[in-house]
Amino acid sequence: LLFASSSDFGWLPTIKANVFVANHDRDRSGYLSYKPPSERYALAHVFSLAYPYGTPTIFSGYSFSNNDDGAPNGNYGTCNDNGSGASGWQCQRHRWTAIAGMVSF
Repeated sequence: LLFASSSDFGWLPTIKANVFVANHDRDRSGYLSYKPPSERYALAHVFSLAYPYGTPTIFSGYSFSNNDDGAPNGNYGTCNDNGSGASGWQCQRHRWTAIAGMVSF
């Protein structure tokens, strides 16, 4: 059942689906957070990268102090080669060992 056809569940065809664990709204909910302990967050990404459905997206996001904060730097993120971000952007999540390992898999 794990690898049943996406149409069996009423899902979009895999070619049209974008699969993600977090976005700018979900990142703030607290249930599935990148903040420690983040085992569920990393595991959810590993699953989405391993499961043969859709195009996976990894959201690195930005720092915020309240749930109404918008993206810093006019919504333009900047990530450096060393994984650091500029102006409040967090670029390290896609470099976590579990996530990076699945991307390279």
